[in-house]
Amino acid sequence: MAEEERKVTIDGKIYRLADLGENGEAQLNNLRGCEMELTELQRKTAIVQTARAAYARTLQEILKSVTPVGTAPSQEGNTSTAAATAEASQSTN
Repeated sequence: MAEEERKVTIDGKIYRLADLGENGEAQLNNLRGCEMELTELQRKTAIVQTARAAYARTLQEILKSVTPVGTAPSQEGNTSTAAATAEASQSTN
């Protein structure tokens, strides 16, 4: 019984892996590695964005009980949240 050929589909076309040669197969493996890394980074980004939103909500709740000491100058086009601006607004008192 003959060994079944390994095949890959790229852009809707089927290729035999053996026909890609060493370099082609290496590039395919590199591409797969990149896809896996992108998927992992997207997962991590979702986790960090969820945490950031939770921190911002918690900070907003805390700020409800704190009296501000002033108002920051308006920055045109600035839509950042309190959590995002907290670091930039810290004074060196």
